[in-house]
Amino acid sequence: MAYETRDNSGSLFKNNYKEKDNQPDRTGKAKIGGVDYKISGWVKKTQSGDQYLSLSFQVAKEQPQQAPAPARAELDDEIPFAMIFAVGLTITTLLSSMGGIA
Repeated sequence: MAYETRDNSGSLFKNNYKEKDNQPDRTGKAKIGGVDYKISGWVKKTQSGDQYLSLSFQVAKEQPQQAPAPARAELDDEIPFAMIFAVGLTITTLLSSMGGIA
């Protein structure tokens, strides 16, 4: 069973992929009021030198659910005889009326 964040709680973890100073020191997830959030945190210092954690919350974007691939209909390459006959009869009638077939 996958871990699921309970409502009004969350977790932060050290950002092991931090490469630049503007990237967060901590990242994580939270659920507040039933809404999932992505959390980013930066370790900062007050003027007196005390450390604190500055947080940013962004609504987590839902991953678009992939639509199932449409079922491939089996192709029936055969044209029913009645259809061929009707089309042929219509073309023959049209050409006869134009004087093309005797």
